This record gives sequence, C-alpha cells and structure tokens, in this order.
Amino acid sequence: MSMVTNRSLYLTYAEGLKHPSDFTPAIQSFFDKDATINIVHPLNKLNGSKAYIEDLDKERESSFGLG
Repeated sequence: MSMVTNRSLYLTYAEGLKHPSDFTPAIQSFFDKDATINIVHPLNKLNGSKAYIEDLDKERESSFGLG
C-alpha cells in the first residue's frame, strides 16, 4: 500500500502526538530508522527516527516541560 492511499499510518502517528507524553513510540513507528527527514531551520535535515527523537522531540519536550 502506498502512503498516498493509506492514511492510517499517518493518522496513527498524529494520534500519538495529540497529548503530552513520550512521543518516542509514535515517532519510531512512523519514521524508519534510516529515513531522511527534512524540516525547518535550524535543524533542516535529520537522518533517521533516532535523530528526530534526540534533536527535535526531546528539545520540544524540554521547552514545554513535558520531559
């Protein structure tokens, strides 16, 4: 199934981000460990779900007092 026709993967990911918590399981289930994730400056490009968690998600959790 392609990502275009099967939105359930994204909807599951989005549901996992709705409430403040540890977002790691949602991130790991949506992004492959080897994925290249292009986002906004100053991060621009993250390589894999681990980088997403360590560089973006943990910073967001800290900023909002979630972690």
